[in-house]
Amino acid sequence: CKDAGCDGIELHGAHGFFLNMITSEKSNRRKDCYGGDFNNRLRLVREIVSGIQEFTTDDFIISYRFGGCNNLDVDICMAQALEQMGIEMLHVSSGIAMEQSLSLSSDFEYNEIVYSGIEIRKSVRIPVIAVNDIQTIERADYLIENNLIDFTAFGKPFLADDLFLVHALNQTNYA
Repeated sequence: CKDAGCDGIELHGAHGFFLNMITSEKSNRRKDCYGGDFNNRLRLVREIVSGIQEFTTDDFIISYRFGGCNNLDVDICMAQALEQMGIEMLHVSSGIAMEQSLSLSSDFEYNEIVYSGIEIRKSVRIPVIAVNDIQTIERADYLIENNLIDFTAFGKPFLADDLFLVHALNQTNYA
């Protein structure tokens, strides 16, 4: 990616993909140095990040798509550990599908994943991206303008409407 001219990469540790599974206490049943306690479950990510850092320069961004485990305290510890190992941006998304355990205030207008991103952002010094069910530019703007999150991302709106951004911009004061 660096040789191809990219400014950085994002490791995919969400949505039940491999890095999400190996870091999760729910799915990682390994008995070797990549399983067991929290630090061992992060070992592979640490090795990958270290390997990337060996052949890139300081200006090459390493982001991590982070899949929460439905325990916000563990998620915050994981986010802090990722930051300490050199991850420079977190993209908080869904993790391994489980029963949701977060209790949200009835006036909170977003879902558990966005809430997790907001809470994780309070505990790290690196930029945090929120995604999932944000749906509109106005909802994204609210999160950023109120200093709740650093960036927002959209997925489904672009799948549902290939001109989502054009339509969204025409409906707001950005046009």
